[in-house]
Amino acid sequence: MPRTEQLGLTREDIFVQRTKMFPRLPKILTEGDSWFDLPFPGRNIIDQLITHYSGEACWLRLEHSGDEATEMFLRDPKQHVNQVDTLQRVLKTYAFDLILISAGGNDIIGTDGDFFGSLLQSGDEDEPASFLDLDRLTDKLDEIEEAYRALFALRDQYQLGKKIVAHSYDDAIPQDRGVRLVFPIKGPWFWPHLIDAGITSPRVQCDIVHELMERFKARLQTLADEPGNKFLLLDTSDTVNDDQWEDELHPSAEGFHTVAEKFLPALREFCPGHFQHAWPLRAD
Repeated sequence: MPRTEQLGLTREDIFVQRTKMFPRLPKILTEGDSWFDLPFPGRNIIDQLITHYSGEACWLRLEHSGDEATEMFLRDPKQHVNQVDTLQRVLKTYAFDLILISAGGNDIIGTDGDFFGSLLQSGDEDEPASFLDLDRLTDKLDEIEEAYRALFALRDQYQLGKKIVAHSYDDAIPQDRGVRLVFPIKGPWFWPHLIDAGITSPRVQCDIVHELMERFKARLQTLADEPGNKFLLLDTSDTVNDDQWEDELHPSAEGFHTVAEKFLPALREFCPGHFQHAWPLRAD
């Protein structure tokens, strides 16, 4: 495991300790979903970065598997305590050099893939978009955009000028393979809904997921194209090889290793003088 978990200490405790011990190190805030937090050794982006650059920064990790962008960044008036309260508190309390985000993937999939399933309809195998209810998808992308804009506003309130960096995930391969320990824990997410909709061709299944992810990436890119947002989107499409998926939604440690490498130029740009040694060819 990377050196972020110690018995009896929270992630924030460890962050505070390290900032006192190493006050000149860059301070990085991370918030996100399972691509930052999948609880298996090496099987998330942040674990990979910390493993290979353990002494290069002080990391405050807020991410939690399964979280949606709307949960992370938007306030729900029906709830007494919101996730965004924690985000607001740490942005107000600490000065960060960089903010890394993994958000939106769960929004367009939904719990157990239910939202994705609700998008599916009859279509033409040569037109993947025809299998998706594009009006419904657009509404969801609008919600994700609203969540990201709320994040930008919160950043501007407490950490004006600090860069936010996110990624675009990669095209998952629909398959009957969820997260497992000895027994299944969660998933699969795409494959059951595709089968229930009568879409059985592996090629068409992959084309539909690709269409979904491209539309998601395009929406985030529109936000990155607005200079005032101070938002960088890393294009991580076509990064994970077909044999580097451990389950339907998550790469293996080797796959996450290749995705994590995409973050290095941003880390080097916004944390000058750090993260300079070469990225290892293989995951540990």
